Amino acid sequence: MEKTYVFTYVPSAKTEESEQSDEPSNVEVAAVEAKWRVIDYILKQILIKTG
Repeated sequence: MEKTYVFTYVPSAKTEESEQSDEPSNVEVAAVEAKWRVIDYILKQILIKTG
């Protein structure tokens, strides 16, 4: 049976980028989501290789 790993990013109170304005732009939100998708993918690959 194949192991399934799920990583979720829970943001802390506020990042430096979002402190400048109360509402982050869609571009900032998309960039953060993309960054965490990449990190999630890399972590999964490491776990698959290390077993």
